Amino acid sequence: MIQKAKKSVLIARFINLTEEFVPRHKGRDQFWTFVLREKRSWVKVRIQKYEKTYYITVNGSDPIAYPDPRYEEPVELRGRLKHWIEKLTLWRNGLSRDPIAAQAKLIKSMPLSLRWGVIQRQNVKDLLPHWLPIEKELTVNEIEETLALLDKPDPNPQSTMSLHRFLE
Repeated sequence: MIQKAKKSVLIARFINLTEEFVPRHKGRDQFWTFVLREKRSWVKVRIQKYEKTYYITVNGSDPIAYPDPRYEEPVELRGRLKHWIEKLTLWRNGLSRDPIAAQAKLIKSMPLSLRWGVIQRQNVKDLLPHWLPIEKELTVNEIEETLALLDKPDPNPQSTMSLHRFLE
């Protein structure tokens, strides 16, 4: 039993480090996706938490479940886990110092094929307050018209919704 616990130390450290990052949610599941450099290539590591079990997938491979009493870390995974822990620790420290510079550095070093995603408008506004100042481009009349449209009640309120009505 103690030997198995020793063999799961790295994966436990990796999971604990992952928990320090804000997860995304899909239903009751939480998940994190990290793009990490390994030598001359990049890997996408996805960690998904379902109830109390974590599932780690690397580049879409078969998931590794943790904690799993039958699980023993393969030797090649131990080296990868050490590397991932090191990279995520550096990433976390860089984010705590200057999140914008850390993100810019990551994006600059990533290949174009991995640069994708969606950022919420509120986050853009927080990070880059002078970018796309739509309220500054609208006239007073346009702002009033927009607010009036938003304040209007729906002329045709729907009391119930069905799939058929939604598809119409």
